[in-house]
Amino acid sequence: MKRLFFIIFFLAVFLSPFIVSAAPFAYITNSSSNNVSVIDTSTNTVVATIPVGNGPSGVAVNSAGTRVYVVNTIDDTVSVINTFTNTVIETITVGLGPVGVAVNTAGTKLYVANSISNTVSVVDTSTNTIITNIAVDNTPRGIAINLADTRTYVSNNFSGTVSVIDNTINTVVATVVVGNAPEGLDINPSGTRVYVANTNSNTISVINTSTNLVMVNTTVGTNPKTITVNPAGTRAYVTNNFAGAPGTVSVIDPSTNLVVGLPISVGNGPIGASINPLGTKVYVVNNVSGTVSVIDTITNSVTATIIVGNNPIALGRFIESPSMVISTFPAAGAIRVATGTVIQATFSKDMDASTINTGTFTMSGGVSGTVTYNAVTRTATFSPSSSLAEFTTYTATITTGVKDSLGENMIANFTWSFTTTDTTGSSGSCFIATVAYGSPLDPHVAVLKNFRDKYLLTNPIGKTFCQFYYRYSPPIADAIRQHEALKTVTRWVLLPIIYLIEYPYFLVFIVIVGAGMRIRRKRRA
Repeated sequence: MKRLFFIIFFLAVFLSPFIVSAAPFAYITNSSSNNVSVIDTSTNTVVATIPVGNGPSGVAVNSAGTRVYVVNTIDDTVSVINTFTNTVIETITVGLGPVGVAVNTAGTKLYVANSISNTVSVVDTSTNTIITNIAVDNTPRGIAINLADTRTYVSNNFSGTVSVIDNTINTVVATVVVGNAPEGLDINPSGTRVYVANTNSNTISVINTSTNLVMVNTTVGTNPKTITVNPAGTRAYVTNNFAGAPGTVSVIDPSTNLVVGLPISVGNGPIGASINPLGTKVYVVNNVSGTVSVIDTITNSVTATIIVGNNPIALGRFIESPSMVISTFPAAGAIRVATGTVIQATFSKDMDASTINTGTFTMSGGVSGTVTYNAVTRTATFSPSSSLAEFTTYTATITTGVKDSLGENMIANFTWSFTTTDTTGSSGSCFIATVAYGSPLDPHVAVLKNFRDKYLLTNPIGKTFCQFYYRYSPPIADAIRQHEALKTVTRWVLLPIIYLIEYPYFLVFIVIVGAGMRIRRKRRA
């Protein structure tokens, strides 16, 4: 009996954190209680309460669901929570008055909006240290990062703008004027639209990310605070925080950018909102009521109300995202890919290896092969049975049949394409030019390579020419390599071609001058 009791005690004490962490959770920041309520979304019950710093507001969960980052506005810090133990493992000092927080898809960087410093702190999550601070407009509050990890969008409350940050250089590259007092914002899954809640304008601004211009301003309820887009990108939910009255949630159809149906009544003072990985439930945080309303997205009705701490805020994505592909090899749109390459996709979280196979990871063109999954790197590999065809565009697809370790399917098929090169895989070689100029790094060779990549490999005729060139040019290059005189002659032949490629307007000038001289001769005759 003692042995049985010991085993039960061991399982309860030591393994319970890992068992608990098996379900999707919602992490609700309680600004007056100075803690975080952890909600099990499968049962809609609070299963833990985690003490953090003073005045917690913004919150972000990494894609793997292993870390939660909580902004403590009063302390000017970020608490890092280990989701397996539900404890704070580190505290990061950031700028003054931090509010919003977002973590990139790869889970490697954290972006914190500091409302008093008017900066965004960029944090390396491997060391929990600040990489840099980026100056933005006045009173930054909301923040969101696209799934490609290339852009971060920051709402500047006092300025009525959104700052667009290039994540590769950590610099603001555009500033978009939106409505009055923008607060929360979100991005659709494809990264083509940014939705901004303008609290004092009672509107949602929809930004086209290719132009960084506002496409439309949609009128919603009173004092919209935040907006969240579902994983499929087919619905967006806006929290309307009208003082002194029950709050509501407006539902927007992104295909028309119009409000659909009647507002959904929730608790008092709704602020944060987030959606479960399946997109079936919306969790709305009611600041005045101290509750979380759970909305069924099929019926657009509240099906549960969960009591949490005092004055909850939860600005940001407080539920972990669905499993997704975060990187590929070759990269999407890659050209000059060797025909003997293997195709790989890396996921955001641990996956069920039994669901990753030749039925769920496929290649176009009837390519067959074997599929494996590396649990350590979360990478699936498709190894073709034979070499891919030369100068051919292939599309790889990972279907919704793939599941994560919790049994949740991917919400949509993931596809990407790339183009192969010659059989030898000598994709970077311009054989004759390289021999003539002595190095593949020579600027003249670079001009020819760039012309090949941009203009020849992007159309059928150009691809045919490249295929012919790579098949017959190597022996010619070998012959040129053995004679300095031939190298000199080849450079003379290539130089005008390179010059015209680099300065195409010069060719136009020559044609105009030539035509003018010919007309002049005819007149004299």
